[in-house]
Amino acid sequence: LIGKDDSHFVSNEKEWEVIRDSDEKVLNSDKPLELPLQQLTTAGKSYIFKTTKIPFVNQVTGKKNILGVSVDLTEKLSLEKNLLLQKKINENHVVLNVTGRQRMLSQKIGFYCEAMIRGKKQHAILLRGAIELHEHTMQVIRYGGMPMGIACDAPLEPLHEELIPNMEKIEAVWRVYKKAAEDILYFSSTHMVNGNLHEDTEKNITIIEDNGEKLLTLNNDFMSAYVEYTNSQKMEVFK
Repeated sequence: LIGKDDSHFVSNEKEWEVIRDSDEKVLNSDKPLELPLQQLTTAGKSYIFKTTKIPFVNQVTGKKNILGVSVDLTEKLSLEKNLLLQKKINENHVVLNVTGRQRMLSQKIGFYCEAMIRGKKQHAILLRGAIELHEHTMQVIRYGGMPMGIACDAPLEPLHEELIPNMEKIEAVWRVYKKAAEDILYFSSTHMVNGNLHEDTEKNITIIEDNGEKLLTLNNDFMSAYVEYTNSQKMEVFK
């Protein structure tokens, strides 16, 4: 060690610059300095430290020296990365599951509406439940929370702003689809007039038929965009 500085042991030029610059700051300011995350590569292995440097006067030489204390965070940060990655993977699965269920619910809503028009009033409970579950799930995907009926270890986080345009397209179609389905649900006694479909009922059925396929397509687009976004976030975690 005698006669050598840190550059003898640190081959990475950027890492050596951090050491040199932080040493100079400590010696010039007379105040301790903390490096929350200091990377150091030695003997072919990379470490991450939390380092504190404290200036003091050497009582033997009378010169200013530095006391450095470093805590090795390498394993801790690695564990945190793995936990964060696992959390993102789990949340990814939950969102994909609830989005898949949304596709199924929109199809069921269309089926129950047609059944109601054919006089099968017992489908009213099923139709109401499907509408409410679809609406609840959309709110959870958009704003975060616990989705009903889906195994989830922790509440979903609010949707990232990058994905909001995809969700807004779904919401726009869903509002029209939901209104038509609710009209069929709550005005079931007026569907038929003199043996023919009421004009409003016929209009609502057309809306459901026209927008059902749109909802499926938009949900598929959202799933693709979500997978692409979460994969990019996984890469950030690895970095």
